[in-house]
Amino acid sequence: MVVADVALGGAARQAGVQVGDVVDTFDGHPVDSLAAITSAIYLHPAGRPVVLGLLRGSQRLTLQVDAPEAKAPADQLVDLANPEKGLVAKLGVVGVDVSDRLAGIIPPLLVGSGVVVAARTLDATSVETGLQAGDVIHAVNRSQVDSVEALRRALRPIGPGEPVVLQVERQGKLAFVWFDME
Repeated sequence: MVVADVALGGAARQAGVQVGDVVDTFDGHPVDSLAAITSAIYLHPAGRPVVLGLLRGSQRLTLQVDAPEAKAPADQLVDLANPEKGLVAKLGVVGVDVSDRLAGIIPPLLVGSGVVVAARTLDATSVETGLQAGDVIHAVNRSQVDSVEALRRALRPIGPGEPVVLQVERQGKLAFVWFDME
């Protein structure tokens, strides 16, 4: 992942990250896409420095980035997500049931039930879905889902190579995300 910009006064700039650096590890885990880095950020414990592995030309660097920023609403989702209970391995996400405890963390929804994507996992065996943290999954192949368990049940009979269409809500708009199951 090539760094396109580094915020003035930001923690990454202060740690020495430069435009053009290639981030290849995050906290010791390989990252090769924006989705992998986004997932790693959401799973990173708040208040602890991030260790970035970088390539700068032919030079390999390891930088420690202090991240003192307050938690954003999406980060609060991760706090509510239980990785053991919320893991949806087939999609490579950790989900949280839509409930009253999400009030103030996510905006009001067009559809009042579903599963909020709290984080993407770094699992290379899951399918690339295009899902993002904060997306709300409302249906799988036209079958409504109202919990993480219902989402897993809806995905269970779908085999490799079969099409999947998810109805998702992203930033206040409904959309469909489609892919073939791996």
